[in-house]
Amino acid sequence: MEEKKEERECRERGGGREGRGSQENKRVLELMGWISVKDQMPKEDEWLYLGSSLFGTTTWGICMDGEFVNPDQNYLKIEGVTHWMPLPEPPKTGENEL
Repeated sequence: MEEKKEERECRERGGGREGRGSQENKRVLELMGWISVKDQMPKEDEWLYLGSSLFGTTTWGICMDGEFVNPDQNYLKIEGVTHWMPLPEPPKTGENEL
């Protein structure tokens, strides 16, 4: 089967099924607001959005004693966390808004 021009160009740039180059991938994650646990750990006991390498999942949790846990699930340890981001501030609403 012949490779399409777009697929070849993507592969040559480091994208596609083989994955992006590590520098390009890191830049994309930074632009999206993700922080690598290798670069920085979050403050303790603040709610976070977590990216886990297990099954490519994301979830909510906190960092407690250097580990990521979910307080809503009896402090269940969240395995495989590679990236995190702080949650945004809640929206500001007026008195008459729902």
